[in-house]
Amino acid sequence: MKFTQYFLHTRVRPDRAAIKDEWIQSALDHPLKITLQSDGGIRK
Repeated sequence: MKFTQYFLHTRVRPDRAAIKDEWIQSALDHPLKITLQSDGGIRK
């Protein structure tokens, strides 16, 4: 997976340390909702 620097910085916070890579990949592969943002981004 490719990550932004913001994402990598957020991952090292103590309140995010328990989030596993497998959970992130699963959320990307099987999102509950997809929203197209006004700036062209995709929110999953």
